[in-house]
Amino acid sequence: MAFVTWRDTISFDKAATLPAVTQIMNGSLKPDANGVVKLPPALGKLSLYDEVYVTTDASGIVWVLFRTWQGKGTNLHGYMHRSTSATGPVPASIAVLGPTIPMDLTGPSTEKVDYVVDQQIDPNWYEVHFDLN
Repeated sequence: MAFVTWRDTISFDKAATLPAVTQIMNGSLKPDANGVVKLPPALGKLSLYDEVYVTTDASGIVWVLFRTWQGKGTNLHGYMHRSTSATGPVPASIAVLGPTIPMDLTGPSTEKVDYVVDQQIDPNWYEVHFDLN
């Protein structure tokens, strides 16, 4: 993975992400040790830099983060898929793996980031962002 650079916003197409989500859930697309799934060319347009971030939380829920905008540093906007339908109130934030810049500036890494929930689109999808500044 190279240093993150500025790139235009891409539009989000929930229906188009379903093949990627299905392949992640059935194991035909597997995250690397850092939780990153490099999307094949046919699916690459779904998320910036042709990759998504996958986290399985302590309760077994699988979260998939699709980036639609990358700003300075780790600032981003995107959409997050939840493997099970949510019930109850919308959370204020969700902590999952995402791109980060390590303090020693050696290059991008992946760590858990607390993404702010902008809205819940349906029981399985959230619009999220992280803005450090």
